[in-house]
Amino acid sequence: PIRDTRLLRLHVEDLSADRAANIANRLAEIYVERNLMYISKSEVLKLHKNEYLKLQAKLSEYSKIYKHKHPKMIRLKREIKQMEERIRQEKDNLEDIKTGDIASEDSSEMTSAVLAGLKANNITIQDRAEPPIYPIRPKKRINILLAMIAGMMGGIALIFFFEYLDDT
Repeated sequence: PIRDTRLLRLHVEDLSADRAANIANRLAEIYVERNLMYISKSEVLKLHKNEYLKLQAKLSEYSKIYKHKHPKMIRLKREIKQMEERIRQEKDNLEDIKTGDIASEDSSEMTSAVLAGLKANNITIQDRAEPPIYPIRPKKRINILLAMIAGMMGGIALIFFFEYLDDT
């Protein structure tokens, strides 16, 4: 995260600059898609819960009028059970999206369906990764400078050590 902002900096290092840029871009796209799926699934879950509450209200109305073995009561109870199962499945799907346990085949189908039906996403990619012109590692100048300093220190230490060993 970038301090005092809502931005996130994604950093990828690889031997190939192009591959590093592609990895960073794909990770950002996957993050946006997963967030979009999470938002849509949570909205679907809310809709199912509202429908469940409506069915419960309808059941309480029907229970005043009909007996529990009436066909309308039986049909309504069956609808409530189906809605409970749908809610359970949506919760499981939501957990799968959170943990990242989405099958790759299902992911592409879900993504296209979600993208078609959802209005907005709260996460976007601000800047796409581009391959750097110059490599960021190894830093040759610093490595050469450190090697020279270490060599001089080692040489001086070796001189003092040989002087210490000399008994003449």
